[in-house]
Amino acid sequence: MKLVADANVLFSLVRETSVTRQLVDQFAIELVSPVYVLDELKNHKTELLKKSGQKKFEAVLEILNRYVQFIELDYFKKQISSVKEIISDPSDIVYLALAKELDLVIWSNDTHFKEQSIIHVVNTAELIDLLD
Repeated sequence: MKLVADANVLFSLVRETSVTRQLVDQFAIELVSPVYVLDELKNHKTELLKKSGQKKFEAVLEILNRYVQFIELDYFKKQISSVKEIISDPSDIVYLALAKELDLVIWSNDTHFKEQSIIHVVNTAELIDLLD
């Protein structure tokens, strides 16, 4: 299964004991995300290091690169105009555009993704139900 993962899913992925990491490992879930998300994660570097148990941000990046394919904006930017008006949080437009370009489901626990009906979105509990 291949999914577009938002920043919160990736944040959880770096913790070895997280449900997110267990699901990805157990079910061989392939994750893709906009490369821009790395900047968002860097803005929360201290918290990310603390929760992941890593000492250096480079170690966090290694984990992420092992599990996630990061996609450049140029690959899916033509979809941005078609999705920019369907969600209240402008920072999430890139996830919708990427999902539309690749025809994938988004994995996010942010409830505002459910405001729109163009792109299918699952939270972790819904994903677990789908995998069972």
